[in-house]
Amino acid sequence: MSLSVAWTDEAQGTFQQIISLIEDKWGSTPAQKFVQSVQKTILLIQTQPYL
Repeated sequence: MSLSVAWTDEAQGTFQQIISLIEDKWGSTPAQKFVQSVQKTILLIQTQPYL
């Protein structure tokens, strides 16, 4: 069973701000790792929402 995750406009904006902050302070590699981590977590929530 796979569910969808809906992002609000505010959540999308905040996510982009966090990515920009990470890039400014530590560079693009940590920012990319953060994005991958969030994507992995969202996938887990989608595929196993009751875990």
